[in-house]
Formats: sequence, structure tokens, C-alpha cells
Amino acid sequence: AAGEDEDGFIHLLLQAHELGALRLKTWAIRMAVHHFKELALRGALEVLPSTLLTEVLREVAVGYDRLLPSAAKGMRWELSLLPKAEKCLENTYEALTSPDLSCGAGACGTAGCSEASLVASFETPVRVHRIRVGVDLTKGDFDAAAANDAKLQYLTPNGWQDGNVSVVIRDRLVRDIELPEVLIAKAFRLVRRQRIALGLLLFE
Repeated sequence: AAGEDEDGFIHLLLQAHELGALRLKTWAIRMAVHHFKELALRGALEVLPSTLLTEVLREVAVGYDRLLPSAAKGMRWELSLLPKAEKCLENTYEALTSPDLSCGAGACGTAGCSEASLVASFETPVRVHRIRVGVDLTKGDFDAAAANDAKLQYLTPNGWQDGNVSVVIRDRLVRDIELPEVLIAKAFRLVRRQRIALGLLLFE
């Protein structure tokens, strides 16, 4: 059976590791990587000592590097403000990721499009599990009213999908919002009716 064959790779890997048989160990690791999904789902890798498991996981990361999205934290993205930018703010990536909440970026709707959105486009798909948003509550027109109720969406081949997260900022300047599940996409946006403005927007 397929499961028995896969378990055989693990048994050989353990033996090769204990005996110092490097050529056999290299082959067994390669087979473990090839069958990694099935082995992991069945818990077959749990018998490996931590150092050997680390070797296998390292090879998985190397072998599937192009298919494994990186975490979004620290990665630069391109900002778009749709359908048009809010004139009173700086409206740059640097302003949105700076600790200075008084800069920021904003967008407003038009007669033909009532939804305003801040769009973050990455070069490659990334993983996002949290967003950090902030506004300067001390600055006139730039307050939480233009951020609250904004919805997070992510881009899929079928268009924008709802991330089941809404922005709510009341008694604090900055808020971390944990997502219900990790999202993987190349672009994300915060969208609300008529107008949206933020002093800080980070993806993690």
C-alpha cells in the first residue's frame, strides 16, 4: 500500500541517520520531501528526532520555495488609491507605513463609484495573518470616522473576496486586527463607502 511504502522511507531514513550512511540518508530525505504532504497528514514524521525533522523541513522549504508564499511582514508593496486619492493626505507607501500617524493615505468615491479603497499590491503572493491600522485622532478631518467599518478583501482569480474582517478604531490610535484565517494573495484592499483614510497600514 502507498502508506506502507511511505513509512518505509521513514524507516530507511532513521536507519541511515543512525548509521551515518550519507548517500542513503540523502535519498531517503528526497523521498520524504516528495511524499511530504501524505506523511505529514498521517503524522508519520513524528517519529523523527528533532534534528532530522529539521533537515527534512529545510529541504521542503528549499524544494518548494517557489510555491510557498512568504509572510507579508517587512515586504514592500505598491499603493493604489481608488477611484481617486484624497488630496489632503500624503498618499504614499512611506506615509502609510511610517509611525507618524498624521501623514497617511486616503481615497474617496466618485459619482460612478461609491466605494473608496486603499489597495496594497505585492510582487508575489504573500501570507497575511494580521493587519495593523492606525489613525491620528487629534487631527481634524483625519479621524476614525474615515476608517471604521472598512472591510478587508483579498484578490483571487475570481476577483475580490471578503476576508471577514472590519476595521473598528474607537479609543486607541493603533489597532492590531487578527484575521480569522491566514490569507494568501498578491493584493489586498481596505474598502468602505464614500471615503477611507488611514495613518498606518501594515500587513503581517
